[in-house]
This record gives sequence, C-alpha cells and structure tokens, in this order.
Amino acid sequence: IGARRITISTVGLPEKIRELAAHGKAYNLAVSLHAPNDELRTQIVPVNKNVGIQAILEAADDYFDAIGRRVTYEY
Repeated sequence: IGARRITISTVGLPEKIRELAAHGKAYNLAVSLHAPNDELRTQIVPVNKNVGIQAILEAADDYFDAIGRRVTYEY
C-alpha cells in the first residue's frame, strides 16, 4: 500500500507530528480534537494540559507545508 493511501490518526502531539513530517512520506494526517476549546479538551484528553489546541494546529499546518497532504480534523 502506498503512503498516499494511508491516513495516520493522532490525538495531537506537536513534536510527533513534526517528526512524522521529517520522514518525508506523503501520509494523510487526521487530528482528533475531541473538543472545541482547551478547557473541555483537557478534561477529555489529559495530555492536552501540556500541549494546547493552538500548538497542535500549528504543527498540523507545518505538516501540510512540509508534505502537502491533507490534514483532517476530527471532532
């Protein structure tokens, strides 16, 4: 299966999203936001306490800029 047919889904760890982009493979990326704001997201996804939605969105933008493949936001 080619990389273009694979979608990698993540809860959103910015450093890992950038690490994936550094591999240079053309995977699609899906980011599970779980909530529209940091307060609710932190209740649902405790790791968000140290990350924040804005950092995730910035890393996803960096992924798109580096790879050129779509990023899907799941809610």
